[in-house]
Parts: sequence; C-alpha cells; structure tokens
Amino acid sequence: MELYYDIVVLGGGPSGISASISARRLGAKVLLIEKNGVLGGMSTAGLLNVWCGDSYSKIFQKVIKNTTKKTDSGRRIFSPETLKYEYIKLIEEYGVDVLLHSFVCDVSVKNGRIESIKTASKSGYTSVFASNFIDATGDGDVANLCGIPFEMGREDGLTQPMTVEFMIGGVDSENALFKQARGNAYLQQKMQEYLSDGRISRPVGLIILIEALEPNTAFCNMTNVIGVDGTNVLDITKAEFEARKQIPQIIKFLRENVKGYENAYVITSACTVGARETRRLKGKYTLTYLDVQDGRFFDDWLVDGAKYCFGVHNPNGKVDAVIGKPVETGKRYTIPYGCFVSDKIENLAFAGRCISGDHYAHSSYRVMPICFAMGEGVGSCVAYAFANGLKVNSLTLSDVKKVQQLIEEEI
Repeated sequence: MELYYDIVVLGGGPSGISASISARRLGAKVLLIEKNGVLGGMSTAGLLNVWCGDSYSKIFQKVIKNTTKKTDSGRRIFSPETLKYEYIKLIEEYGVDVLLHSFVCDVSVKNGRIESIKTASKSGYTSVFASNFIDATGDGDVANLCGIPFEMGREDGLTQPMTVEFMIGGVDSENALFKQARGNAYLQQKMQEYLSDGRISRPVGLIILIEALEPNTAFCNMTNVIGVDGTNVLDITKAEFEARKQIPQIIKFLRENVKGYENAYVITSACTVGARETRRLKGKYTLTYLDVQDGRFFDDWLVDGAKYCFGVHNPNGKVDAVIGKPVETGKRYTIPYGCFVSDKIENLAFAGRCISGDHYAHSSYRVMPICFAMGEGVGSCVAYAFANGLKVNSLTLSDVKKVQQLIEEEI
C-alpha cells in the first residue's frame, strides 16, 4: 500500500497532535501516524494524569479548557479516558488524517531528503510519501533512521528512570495524602525500611500520589527502573516486567502506611512503560541548562513561554538530591528554531522531548505542556516551508518571524 501527503507527522503524543493540527490549519494535507490505538501518548496510553509545567501554546489551552481541574495543591489534573475522546474531536475538527497501530520501521533518504517512510502494521508494510516530515516519536526514531547524530543521558550515559503509571481505587479521597506524601519524613523513613528488608524493590523510593477526577481514586507515579535504554527493545521489555512487579509491593506499602489508602487496590496500569529520557538529537542549536535557568529569549523562537523546573529523577535511583542540578529560577524561556532541525536532512523537523538540548535542559522541556508548544511551532514552521517551497532546515530569521505570526494567530 502507498499513501501520498504534503506533510507526515510521526507520533501521536502531545507534540504530534499539535504539529498535525498546526500544519493542517495552514492548508497542508496532513497524515498523523501513531503506534498505539489511541492518541495522546503519556497523557492517555501512559496514564499520566497531571500537566507538569506550562507554555503559551494555544492548542494546549484549548485541550485543557473543558478537561482539566486545578486541585487545592495547585496540580492541574485530568482524566486520561476523557482526553482520548477530546483528541479525536480535535483531530476531526481540523481534518487531519490518522493512521493508528502503525510503527515506523524504515526511511528512504536520497540526496539529503526523505523520500518516504515505511510503516509496519496488521496490513503489512505501507510506504508513505510526502514533501515534508515531522518526527514527534519522542525517541527521535525517524531522525535516527536518517542517521542524524544524538546524545543520550548525562555524562556517564545514565538516563532517568522508566516508569509504569497506574490508577488506584479504594481511596478515601477526603482524607488521603497526595502532594503532602512526597516530603513526609515519616513515610520516607518507612519507605527506607521497606527497601532495606526487600519488601519493596529498589530503586522505588519517591512517593508520588496524584489526585484523580474520578471519586475515590488516585494515580501513582512510583515504579522505577534504572540502567535501561528506552530505545532498546530488550531493555524496554525488561523495564515493563520490572516495573509491573513493583506495583503489588507499592500497593502493600500504601495500605500499611499512607493515610487514605488503607483499602487501596489497582484499577488499571498504563499499557506501556514511560521513558522520561532517550535520544536528544543534534540540531543546529543545542538548548542548554543556562538558557533555561536564565529564561533566555531567542529572536528565532518556535516555542514561547516554556516553564518547568529541572525535573530530574535521579538516574542512580537514589531519592536524595541530584548532584550538579542547576538553580531553579522559575523563569519562562523560549526554544529556538535551530533545536528542531538538522543540517543533515532538509525536509525533516523534530518536536517533543527528542529535540536538541543538553541533559538538564531536557529535564525541563520534556513535559507535555511544552511539547504541545513544540508541535504548534514546528507544525507551523513546516507548513510555512511547504507553502513557500523552502527547505525546512534552511529558513532565515525573516522566515521564522513570519512563522511566529502564524503561531500567534487564533487557533
């Protein structure tokens, strides 16, 4: 089977959804390809029910308008099940074509351009041809197949832990601890006791419990697997097994120690393990932790108003502070055009946590609200290049200024 489009977006998480909408609203014929059976990435398939961080993304604001509630602790929570439907409505509203259950397995490159990509599915292999492509896979899968260089992890190569999120029932929502549990000295002491005698497997340690919209339920972000490569299928399989074996241990700990969880049980777990950190592609510019820390403004920004802490879960699996972690300033920052394109492939841009940045900058921009903004900027950029017959990776500052005007238009 062969398909033909103007722009193809690979990956249906927040960055891919917003990239496809942004490109489609500017007139391009767009196909969005996703490996899972639902759109939304970690916000749906991954059961991560809280928006961490922020950005000025108009698409993100549209998503949260009728789906999100702010808790007393300041968290913005949502129902992953509701978002599955919300994303379908959005995609259909803008007329984006979608191909689910399809995994990118090969790329045809000639003279520095992608001619087509190949997907594998129940239908066999499908070749998809387009003028331009956007890698929103999270792991930079397409860019990697094109030979674009990348870095992974910190200086010693270790990456942040992988996690399987899960939903808990039987919670006494009126009295349960949520955000208060993370810094609770008594609970941390009990956790160390459980780790010491093997009742909980290392490197579980952080106690992260998140309120849910559904009554008497909560979400848990506590399973941890370290020393694994989220781009290696053997390691991913290992992480799936190890994280899921930790869930019954965590439930037992919650029942025995945490207020409001005395009758806790597992309702469901994410259909896939979540990777916080894999490939960071080498673009024309590499965003640094100083750019984030200083709230730097770039004239050629594609993302504006990004804001999140340096969210580093210790690659060593320890609960104590990460050595060398930058100073938290809380400043909003921008991300420039050069972080989303490479010299190597002229008709490819990337969006999501795989963009070009260092280890600590990545720990800030990897969150979903900022990924929405990335997709919005990159989708507008690639659609502008297509409409004007330009190379995606060779736009001038004047071109990017015009793209910024498109980003700022009403969605």
